[in-house]
Amino acid sequence: MKDSKEILKLLIRKLHDGADPETLKVEFKEAIRHADASEISRVEEELIREGVSREDIQKLCDVHLSIFREALENVRVTPPPGHPIH
Repeated sequence: MKDSKEILKLLIRKLHDGADPETLKVEFKEAIRHADASEISRVEEELIREGVSREDIQKLCDVHLSIFREALENVRVTPPPGHPIH
């Protein structure tokens, strides 16, 4: 199975190629479960090195950020017992 970085890269390319964001949401949600912001940034930089323009990446940012935001809205973090927040 591909790692989350490769999956994110593939999904961003699909968005770049005109895929419907709604159809990719489930895949994005699964991929970002295993990715952090620095990994997403590295994926974007790799795409730029591979020929996707910075302008296109920026246009796609709104689309994939909304998908990431929606996916992360339901993530709950429970601090362990003894954590200072308690």
